[in-house]
Amino acid sequence: MARILVELPELDVFGQDRPPQPPDLGFHIQYIGRLSDDLILHRYAAADVSVIHYL
Repeated sequence: MARILVELPELDVFGQDRPPQPPDLGFHIQYIGRLSDDLILHRYAAADVSVIHYL
């Protein structure tokens, strides 16, 4: 029988520090805060999925 490896997602939150009571979503959340444009582009390039909130 073949084994299937399942990786839990990881969430990087840009532009925000860790809140006093972060939500428990069942996987790792990393609050990164503010980054330079070059570092943000590097993180987006490394991501499998990007979700961008825009008002």
